[in-house]
Amino acid sequence: MRSPPRRQDCAHAGIPAKFPLSPPPAPQPGLNALTFDSAGNVYVSDSFRGGVWRTGQGGGGATEWVKEDPLLTTTGVPSSAPMGVAFNQSQTALFVANTGNDTVVKIPVSGSPLVAGKPFVFVNSINGPDGLIIDVQTVSG
Repeated sequence: MRSPPRRQDCAHAGIPAKFPLSPPPAPQPGLNALTFDSAGNVYVSDSFRGGVWRTGQGGGGATEWVKEDPLLTTTGVPSSAPMGVAFNQSQTALFVANTGNDTVVKIPVSGSPLVAGKPFVFVNSINGPDGLIIDVQTVSG
């Protein structure tokens, strides 16, 4: 891997030395799909950073509910994941579609307010899952 140019290399390339090179900023959130819990809180997948955000029923500031989990990121194509999100009927699990890895990830959920557990691959080898719809009449968990 090639190292980034040094300041003197910039000047040599015609770039003024007063503009030092800095690393690119961290990816900004790429909010995608959303779902709601029974209390009205909103959960939104972050397709650029590989996480899930939560905000209250009245909106306001969001917090990273699941932070950059490796199961929610991808090196596949497309390069954005996670996508679709949906709770099961009893709200003991949040299912998340990872389009680039061809998986659906299950995040166990408990407590009030809901607390995310450790994500795991629920099913794999599905070709590019995106949105999720759960039959709340028959799926309990």
